[in-house]
Amino acid sequence: MSKYVPSRARSGFRSPRNTMVKDNPLLMRMFNKIPLDQSYWRWLVSEWIDHLVKGTYPYRKPLRFNSIRIYLESVTNALLNEILALGAPFTSLEEGEYFKAIKNSLESIPPSSYSKRKNAYDAAKSFGKYLLEREIINNIDLESLSKLSPIRSSEPKRPFVTKEQHQKIMAYILSKPGLKNRLLKAVVFELMFTTCLRASEVRNIKLADVKFDNRKIYIYNAKGGKNHVVGIQDKLAKYLREYIAKERPNVDKPELLLLSSGKKLTADRLQKIVKHVLKKFGIDGCCHAFRRGGATYYSSQNVPLAHLKSLLNHSSVTTTEKYIRVNQHEIAEEMVNW
Repeated sequence: MSKYVPSRARSGFRSPRNTMVKDNPLLMRMFNKIPLDQSYWRWLVSEWIDHLVKGTYPYRKPLRFNSIRIYLESVTNALLNEILALGAPFTSLEEGEYFKAIKNSLESIPPSSYSKRKNAYDAAKSFGKYLLEREIINNIDLESLSKLSPIRSSEPKRPFVTKEQHQKIMAYILSKPGLKNRLLKAVVFELMFTTCLRASEVRNIKLADVKFDNRKIYIYNAKGGKNHVVGIQDKLAKYLREYIAKERPNVDKPELLLLSSGKKLTADRLQKIVKHVLKKFGIDGCCHAFRRGGATYYSSQNVPLAHLKSLLNHSSVTTTEKYIRVNQHEIAEEMVNW
C-alpha cells in the first residue's frame, strides 16, 4: 500500500466501496456519520472496512457482519471525531496524535462499559494498522498502545440456565396452547440448550440441513467461517417434527425457523422472545445463557472437555472452560462425602 490518493477521494467520495455496507441501512447510517466534506477519510474508512470484510492483508481472516458493525461504529462514533479535532494535515498523522485520539475516544466511554471500551480499542488498533500500511501514520508503538487496552474492574457476569430451569421453561411454553409461535419457541429453547448453538447459528439453520435420518443438523459458515454439526436428541426431534408439520408456514424460504407471518426470525426478535421468557423465571440473561447452561449441564454429566470444545465449536479449550459454570450448592452437597 502507499499514500496515493485517488481522484475520487480528493474530489468527493460519498458511497462506501463494500456492498455489505452499501446494502445495509444500519451500517450506512454509521458510515454517514463521517462528514461529506471529509472525502479523504470517507475513502480511507471505506477501504479499511473492505479489507476487514475480505480478510486481506494485514487482517488475516474475514470479519463477520457483527464485528464489522462494532468496528465501524467505534471508529465513526468517537475516534474519527478526535482525529479531525486535531486538525492534522490532509494526508499524514503523527504517532503521538493518533495515540492521543485513541486515548480521548476511550475516555468518552464510561469505565464501567468494559465491552464497549474493549471494542473501541480493538477497532482503533485495527484502523491504526491500516493507516500505518497506507503511510498515513509513520509509526505505531504497539507496546505503548497496549497500555490503553481496557482492564476489567470485576469478573464479567455470565448468567446461565440450569437443567431444572430449562425444564420449567419448556413446561411453561408447552402448557400454553394459544401461545403465538409456541412450537417455534419450543424448538428454539430446546435447540439452544441441547445443542449449545449460538443464537446466530440457530437463526440461520436451513430446513434442508436438518437430517432426521441420521439425527444431525449441519451448520455452515458458523463463527469464524467454520462448518459444524450437532446431534438431534429425542425431545428436540419431536419438537422439530411438530413445528415443521403444524406451525412452520408453507412458504418458499430456506430457513428452518420462520415466524407465523412467514418472516425470518431476526436477531432482535429472537433476543426479545428469549429475554421475555427468562424474565418470567427471574433470570437476567439472553440467548447465550442457554449455551452456557447446556455446556455446564454436560460437564456435570462428565462429558469430556475436549468433546465440549468440539460441541461449542471453540478454537481453544480455555474459552470452553469459561463457559462451564459451577453450581456452589451442588458442590456444598458433594463436600459431605469428600
